[in-house]
Amino acid sequence: MTIDKAPFRALKKDLTSIVGEHHILFSNASSSRTDGDNDDNNSRGKILPYLRESRGRHLGQAFAVVFPNNTKEIVQIVATCHRYKTPIVPQGGNTGRCLGAQSRDAAAVIVNLKNMNRIREINVNNMTVTAEAGCILQDLQEAVAKTGHYFPLALGAEGSCQIGGNLATNAGGINVLRYGNTRDLTLGIEAVLPDGNVLNDLYGLRKNNTGYDLKQLLIGSEGTLGIITAATFKLFPPEINNEHGFIAVNHLDDAITCLKRAQAHFVGKVSTFEIIPNIAIRFMERHSDVRCPIDNTYPWYIWYKIADANPDTPLFDDNLNFLEKLMNDGLIVNATVSYNESMKQLFWKIREMIVAVQKHEEVSIKFDVSVPISAIPQLVERGNKAVADICPSITPYPFGHLGDGNLHYNFTRPKGVSPDDFVRHYQQTINDVIFDIVDSLHGSFSAEHGIGSQKLKQMNKYKDPAAIDIMRRIKQVFDPLNLMNPGKVIPPEPITH
Repeated sequence: MTIDKAPFRALKKDLTSIVGEHHILFSNASSSRTDGDNDDNNSRGKILPYLRESRGRHLGQAFAVVFPNNTKEIVQIVATCHRYKTPIVPQGGNTGRCLGAQSRDAAAVIVNLKNMNRIREINVNNMTVTAEAGCILQDLQEAVAKTGHYFPLALGAEGSCQIGGNLATNAGGINVLRYGNTRDLTLGIEAVLPDGNVLNDLYGLRKNNTGYDLKQLLIGSEGTLGIITAATFKLFPPEINNEHGFIAVNHLDDAITCLKRAQAHFVGKVSTFEIIPNIAIRFMERHSDVRCPIDNTYPWYIWYKIADANPDTPLFDDNLNFLEKLMNDGLIVNATVSYNESMKQLFWKIREMIVAVQKHEEVSIKFDVSVPISAIPQLVERGNKAVADICPSITPYPFGHLGDGNLHYNFTRPKGVSPDDFVRHYQQTINDVIFDIVDSLHGSFSAEHGIGSQKLKQMNKYKDPAAIDIMRRIKQVFDPLNLMNPGKVIPPEPITH
């Protein structure tokens, strides 16, 4: 079959005229390759990082990757792609886990926002910050901190993820318990819609009761309804007075009771409440020089943080009194507190190492799920038993955000089973079992990582059909040609005969 290359040549010319030849990459592997496409600018090596997902497990394809410098250029890119009926895949830091920012279409254009990384305004009196979508989360945190304020969105990938991706997936992280998810921190957005119109709502209003809150439609939509180009976020007083605790419990039920007691004792001050299993401590001490600050033999550990903007609040003494009460009531079996800054850094380092050290063990089957907090013990008990029945030597590795019910529930490959056999023989069955248990507990199969293209099957199986129908209608209104990140979030309609 002969492929007409003329439209691709024209598209290439038009996109290049918008951003300039130094802000665009083309794929030589594309069927649209034209004479002269093998120069250095279009080398396969340069485009690969934008086609491959962060763990290197999946390699996509695309006609081009463009790097716009401002919203005006994105408007022109979207209008051009609309004219050529070319799919658009918005991409931020490419740190996602569900293939939401990957393109599988050789004709698609990836719009990477890394050049749109400016902080437009920090309004200290309104306690807001307005930043562009390509701004790296950690850079935003640090810029805000220099003004004496605090932006509480915090997660493991904060050194490389971008706020556009945080918005697109409604990212969570370790401070959701106190401050909420990304959508709860967002006062307004700027976004380019599929028809080229710009939604401009960056006014930083905390009350604006003038019809539909359109920003909430785009937040969490993973680029399927438009490209978020900037956002205005709430700021908070800095947590200059903060204390930490690291405690051990014998049972998850006790951990939940400790959470309730902490919230009652430190009203409004509990920022973080993370659960860590013994296996994570063992892996950490096996593969790093980080050591558990208390005995390493207990079934479960909790790291929590309490914080106040008032430096005179006696948090340290209050924390000791709180732990003494828990110990006297038999809820905890060991504990320590952050006597100095290095102890605080150690507790955070332990939490960071949970993911890092698991990579040194075996291939894992991973879940990002949420259930009502009260149901976490049931989830782990039922999940461990069900998976052990399928693969008796498997190692459960549940950890995460106990304070908001979000568990990263992983299972590590047993010795003697090859990685290929493990995935081929067990992954689908274990997926089905865990997701069924989560659903029976009225939970979510995707707590904070999103849907992308990886969890469309689960959307069809577990999402309310009425909700999916509404999502399809909204998509049709915003993007009738289905050009904006097609094949993500919304499962395809079933084929009827």
